[in-house]
Amino acid sequence: MVGPRYGSVDAFVREFVCATFTRPIGSEHGRFWDAEWWRHPEAVLRLEALWHSWEAAQDDPGGMSVWLRDHADYHLGMLMAADGPFAGSVHRSAAGEPLPYTAPPPGMFPDGGSASPKRAIGG
Repeated sequence: MVGPRYGSVDAFVREFVCATFTRPIGSEHGRFWDAEWWRHPEAVLRLEALWHSWEAAQDDPGGMSVWLRDHADYHLGMLMAADGPFAGSVHRSAAGEPLPYTAPPPGMFPDGGSASPKRAIGG
């Protein structure tokens, strides 16, 4: 393994998740996303898990298929669900558009790391 491609969960969300999973978002689509994803402890936990598992999947030729099926499809489905942590978010995007993104406060996700448990729960 060469090392992680993304230096933080924020970089992973900003550069990969928002750019790759370009689904229509909004109440009319039954899918929700919050540009300020970092305000939701469950979202931080799930997105950190996705980031770490994505990095690990890079070493396996079939890893990305397994990652998509077992990790991304499951966790993004939970996050975007009508009863998920982003339910009721007013952010919208059309198919093919990147998911909305707002940068977290400086220092919340230092390079090479995740949020501290205190920061992840808004403390």
